[in-house]
Amino acid sequence: MAKPQMLRVLLCAVVMSIVKGQTYTVQDIADMQNQVIYELFDYFHFSQERQLTTAFEKLKQIENRLLQAERALGIDGSNAPAIPGFVRPTSLYRPDPQRRPEYNRRKPPQASRATAFPRELPVGRVTAAAPRPPTWAPPRRPKTTLAPEPPTRPPYAKTCAEIHQMGYLLPDIPMYSVDPLNDNDLVNVVCEKSRRLDGTQTVYTVIGHSALNEADKEILVSGHEDPGSFSLKPVYEANKKQLKAMTAASRSCEQFIAYRCQGSVLMQRSLETGTTYGWWETIDGDRVESWGGAPFNSSMCACGVRRRCVNPQRPCNCDANKQSSDEGFIMDKQYLPVSDVRLGDTGGKKEKGFLELGPLRCEGLA
Repeated sequence: MAKPQMLRVLLCAVVMSIVKGQTYTVQDIADMQNQVIYELFDYFHFSQERQLTTAFEKLKQIENRLLQAERALGIDGSNAPAIPGFVRPTSLYRPDPQRRPEYNRRKPPQASRATAFPRELPVGRVTAAAPRPPTWAPPRRPKTTLAPEPPTRPPYAKTCAEIHQMGYLLPDIPMYSVDPLNDNDLVNVVCEKSRRLDGTQTVYTVIGHSALNEADKEILVSGHEDPGSFSLKPVYEANKKQLKAMTAASRSCEQFIAYRCQGSVLMQRSLETGTTYGWWETIDGDRVESWGGAPFNSSMCACGVRRRCVNPQRPCNCDANKQSSDEGFIMDKQYLPVSDVRLGDTGGKKEKGFLELGPLRCEGLA
């Protein structure tokens, strides 16, 4: 309230008291003036305090939301990322509800002066407002509910057959990612649907290697006379542990191998070393002296098993030392995929061969 208005109030109070026959001293008028000033100070003080309380309650709500966001992102307050120029608040200011400023007021007139300065002022005087209860109450701390944990990602399938079983295999998408070891180290594979001879449908997981060439799948072998002097070490699109896990999770696996020879033998043994001129090696690097379509380490080819070789006395068509070929599937899944193919007897001018090694193909679920 402005000073002229306060003076008018005091003047009106004095005039009304004179009209009613009451007299006031200068000290009484000063007490009345101080009382008006103190009441005005109380009014503006508590109004400002209420505004501060509202502002701090809003800051507390913002802090609670930030804490919920940190928990949802998995960020602990102790290891939160440092932001230049930002100091994390530890607590908010909370006014004391019992605090009420004490002023150095003059004591009210004594009882001996009650006749000169009555406790109840006459009508028209500025009366002191009745003491009000504190308007501020401590804010209730809202119940903070932790944000729900995000749904965990379902594990990736180990094979294409498992993808098909889960219902995620689409006909227009051949390439998929699998996780044979279930360690989030993904492998890109090709999923192929096929039908068996009995009409049932099956799904193959196909993993290629570095020796596959779409333009020309065959690799020329020439200038290698000694047994096993030619070496083909394919690099697969998965590591050794992943390949073993994939074959173990499949019902069966196979890998096609073929050798088109011109004057080059395959399973015939060398007179010097006593070993065959050609062989393949398992995933662990063990030598296998047999070819696709023949039993494991039988020193035979598929034609020898069926007894249909060019030379019935030889176990392979190429061992007739003519232009021919031997091919078939290696189906011993515990030894697949092929880690190396060794060939020889191609050192002469008219001796050469063409090698083909297909991708690893695994079917079904173990």
